[in-house]
Amino acid sequence: MVSGAPSPPVSVKVSLTRASAVAKNGVNVLAGRRLDRAFFEHLRSGVLLAQREYAEARRAAERAITIAADCATPTQVALVQCALAQVLVRQGAFADAWPLLDEVDRFARDCAAPLVGFVAAVARADGLLASGQRDRAVDVLAVALPVARANDWYNSHPFWQPGPVSRLCALALAREIEVEYVHRLVRRRGLPPPVAADDAWPWPVRIRTLGAFTITLDGDRPVRNGPQTRPLQLLKALIAINPDGTSTRLLADALWGESDGDAALHALEVNLQRLRRLLGRADALVLDSGVLALNRQVCWVDTWTLNVIEGLIEQREPVRPERLVLRLLRAWQGEFLPGQETEWALAARQRIAARAARVAEGLGRWLRDVGSGDEAIDLYRRILEVDPLAETVCRQLMAALAAAGRHAEALLAYQRSAQAITAQLGCPPSPAIRELAEQLCREAGTPAMIRP
Repeated sequence: MVSGAPSPPVSVKVSLTRASAVAKNGVNVLAGRRLDRAFFEHLRSGVLLAQREYAEARRAAERAITIAADCATPTQVALVQCALAQVLVRQGAFADAWPLLDEVDRFARDCAAPLVGFVAAVARADGLLASGQRDRAVDVLAVALPVARANDWYNSHPFWQPGPVSRLCALALAREIEVEYVHRLVRRRGLPPPVAADDAWPWPVRIRTLGAFTITLDGDRPVRNGPQTRPLQLLKALIAINPDGTSTRLLADALWGESDGDAALHALEVNLQRLRRLLGRADALVLDSGVLALNRQVCWVDTWTLNVIEGLIEQREPVRPERLVLRLLRAWQGEFLPGQETEWALAARQRIAARAARVAEGLGRWLRDVGSGDEAIDLYRRILEVDPLAETVCRQLMAALAAAGRHAEALLAYQRSAQAITAQLGCPPSPAIRELAEQLCREAGTPAMIRP
């Protein structure tokens, strides 16, 4: 049995069920009424689109356009053209979609129909984003979303596709376009977060672990530490060990190891219920077959930003590295769960610090490859301010400064890193960074200052 498992919004399931029934039966009932037949073909194309039967959806939409045009109903033609464009985008037939949307745009301008124009703009932005034209999609959203906000539109897409609309919302939030309106749209429609959604998304439960441990609900309600600390310890342990699925037995042993097996599991069950009440969402945590996990449709954890950025660095698209730098610096505010000195927290702290260093190195190399060496240097320095023990980042900083002819600054960076490592870890820096410092001394013609 799955406890707290996510499910689609009821309104979405009911709407699709009703539409499917009407689209299946209504055409036969109204076969002799051409305008109604056009509507039902239009509706059928939407149901088929939702079911990902794109070829049949395309044929149904094309029939609807033909009938509506014969009936001289230009508004319906425009809406069905827009729906057909949605189908074509999902098929990857972008060259066929653009002329349809151009026709809809002309109709909206000539007939002063801003809602139809907005519908076309959303479909166009979806197609541009799907075809890799991210900046052009942003330009379309920057014009369309203020119109939607001014008119309080929340359900004006011909066929509501939660996935594509969620991606457009995430793009708008990343570029800070109509942020408050987009937040309302996401919440009212119950839109699921796309895979790469970051802290700009209006998460119901937002958890920060880097630099401090905080929980915020629905964007503005902080969770206060009360007299019962065990529920939050359970949450911390889950995040540290594996937020995507950790055995309840392992969690019970980590937190209640002094108790016998059954008593420890009972303590976990009690504190799980308390934690769900504290978060205000039963579905924030999913328990399935003895494995507990955070629900990624409901919760956001700052450490997940590192994974997302790492994946985007490997692709080197579709975003610019400067935007990823901002995301990294927003997330990386300090060590993981400061003050938590349990074995599971220390292991996670070391693992997450290493990942953050890898992400910073990858971003820095990307910046240097595109000729943004100064930005790479700034990034390395900002990371070292947060984590002075990140020796690999210091090596990248030294190399970047040396490449810019700034050997004295590179050696100063080494000295600061060496002092921090010696003071906090009680050992000298690694041979690799000491060799780099010695090399820079030789290149700069300065006396060797490096000590083992």
